[in-house]
Amino acid sequence: MKIGIIGAGGLGKEVYWILRDCIKTGYDYEIVGFYDDNKLPGEFVVNDSKVINSTYMINDDIFLVNAIAEGSSRISIVERIGSERFITIIHPLAHVFDADSIGIGSIICAQSIVSVNAILGNFSIVDWNVSIGHDAKIASYCTFFPGCKISGNAVIEEMCTFGTGSIVLPSMKIGKGVYIGAGSVVTKNVENQKVMVGIPARELIH
Repeated sequence: MKIGIIGAGGLGKEVYWILRDCIKTGYDYEIVGFYDDNKLPGEFVVNDSKVINSTYMINDDIFLVNAIAEGSSRISIVERIGSERFITIIHPLAHVFDADSIGIGSIICAQSIVSVNAILGNFSIVDWNVSIGHDAKIASYCTFFPGCKISGNAVIEEMCTFGTGSIVLPSMKIGKGVYIGAGSVVTKNVENQKVMVGIPARELIH
């Protein structure tokens, strides 16, 4: 299977690493390179892997991983290209109770845990050393930066972002488009489109 990585930034480099480790464990992947609208074709990204072209110039025989960290940009790419070309990737050192509970196009990095009866929506990103507790329900296009801890029975709506090391306590409900700052601890339900920071997390008023 030929695979192209959309996005040649930091997350794209980490996705390259995941794919490389999957290949080492027997996955039939061939990394063709990166597609990025903000870099020139031929620019090297990781080792000998380079930018092939823009996201408007992808051959039809290439399957894709969406390595755009920002949620709304991730949505735009999927809507333009079509979801059927994207694959889900799970690092061999991630611990996932049920791979069928992981939505299409999602990425799960090494040392992360998706526990019993947890559900992860489409095109979500679970970065390194993230824990998603039992029975958690997570909608699509969410982003979890390294070290996040999502406790059991949490319910998280789409397009949420969780900064590095943030914590959500059990059974919390997080509305659509919420941003939780790095190191914050969520101790109560959060309404749509809020920015929450601190311990305990409080709304950041601009």
